[in-house]
Amino acid sequence: MRRARPPCGFTLVELLLVISIVALVLSLALPALAGARAAARNSVCQSQVRQIGLGIALYRDAWNELLPLALTMPDIRRDRLDPWRAVSVYLDVPLPRLERNELKIASPWRCPADHSVRARQVFSYGYLAWTLMNFYDTLEPQRRATAWYERFPLSPVFSDAGRFHRESRSGGIGRNFWRIDGSVERE
Repeated sequence: MRRARPPCGFTLVELLLVISIVALVLSLALPALAGARAAARNSVCQSQVRQIGLGIALYRDAWNELLPLALTMPDIRRDRLDPWRAVSVYLDVPLPRLERNELKIASPWRCPADHSVRARQVFSYGYLAWTLMNFYDTLEPQRRATAWYERFPLSPVFSDAGRFHRESRSGGIGRNFWRIDGSVERE
């Protein structure tokens, strides 16, 4: 008599059961992966804030402890890129540029969480000292703004410029600030 050999493959029920278990595990793991992705973007952004802050510190060392001058908002179409032009020299990184009407932006000027495309302000980081320098737009705005930041060292010199770091229900990340003492903190 011949023996019946057991079937070698999966049955349809077993296959559906495995697929449903894998789907359940993925549905539980995806929110954790999204949180890890947001944390990675924050880490890269903080690193870039530190890098730009280092450029500002190197500028201050070379220019009698003064912050870089900025009397206008950065505007790439009008070739107004201060203070970032002065800082980029110390970081040895290229500034954003227009090539055939297309923006070319390299790190550290664009935060990985910033997905907006603006032709005028292409930088993800705003130079808050600009506001003080415009307020002191008389004699020596650099010296007066630098003195103000030294008097109030907890005030941020620059930070994330957009809303891309606002806290959200899905666990977004806060804005990053660089202070005159070289510290980087998250809001």
